[in-house]
Amino acid sequence: NHTKAPIKKSGKFYISVNISEKRDIYRIVIYNVTIFYRKEVDKMCNKSRWIFASFLILCLFWVQPPTARAASQDLKVGVVPYTTPYMYLERNKIVGANIDLFNKIALNLGMATSYVPFDNYAEATSALESGEIDALLGVSLGEKKSSYLIYSSTIIQDSVSMMTRGSQPAKYQYLFSTDPYSAAVEKGIALSSEFIPLPNMNYWMCATTDEAFGQFNRQKLDYLIAPRASLLRYVNGSGGKAYTLSNSYITTIHYGVALPSSNTSLLHSINNEIMQLKVSGDIDQILGRWIPKESVSNRVFQNFLLGFLVLCIFATGVIVIFAKFNAYLKEQVACKTQ
Repeated sequence: NHTKAPIKKSGKFYISVNISEKRDIYRIVIYNVTIFYRKEVDKMCNKSRWIFASFLILCLFWVQPPTARAASQDLKVGVVPYTTPYMYLERNKIVGANIDLFNKIALNLGMATSYVPFDNYAEATSALESGEIDALLGVSLGEKKSSYLIYSSTIIQDSVSMMTRGSQPAKYQYLFSTDPYSAAVEKGIALSSEFIPLPNMNYWMCATTDEAFGQFNRQKLDYLIAPRASLLRYVNGSGGKAYTLSNSYITTIHYGVALPSSNTSLLHSINNEIMQLKVSGDIDQILGRWIPKESVSNRVFQNFLLGFLVLCIFATGVIVIFAKFNAYLKEQVACKTQ
């Protein structure tokens, strides 16, 4: 009944061992000794208790989910801070919509992050493949992907548009003419599978959006092709007079996170957090702080109204012609019947 152990003889001593139910787990330890004083038994029980607790903690660490293990990591995140307003330098600090979103993801995962700037994505990708950094933020998911890396789902997507210098909206009407034009474009857009180059356009492919903007101004190029949020920043920064933004859309660019192919557990954790941000609406609040709101211009409304009126006039003409032709057929049938 675990109240008293039988008296055992060992050498010259008779040993009586008391075992309570709380210490039942240590019974095998106590029975295997020759002689113990009460103080030594308690000492051994305490030592065994510490060993058992340490073993449990170690087991709990190894069976914890990937998200919990990711929480103990400190990530070095590579960035190319030359795509306003997603990532750019402001007073020697890297800021932008992508930075705020990844900070939110890291906070939810319990990770500490440090951002390492690079001049272009080729250098950043090489650093990620060599292990100098743990992740690369702001990668264009439409580019040809490296076999050594894995990619997250889309964090941000934006439409790609065109901008020209000054007030020259008429230029957009002749894009499909045979006259040659020149345009500066970011590499991530130019190499996207969704981007279709025009045959009469000469492209200056640049490493970043800000570099493309600089080439557009220095070389006096006809167009700048970039994410619409970046173009809006350039237009608003000039007071709305130095540049004209097209109302058309060329393609869509998707931004995400690149990780080494061995870090699949962290990738799943990041994808889950991206989904949570989209479901909760937090992603829209963060983007609203960085991306300028765009109102539909009067010209767009006028063009839509004009197109609608032309379509109505055309449809009315078709109905009138059909009615007259139907009346003519009936008249011919009536004459032949008579």
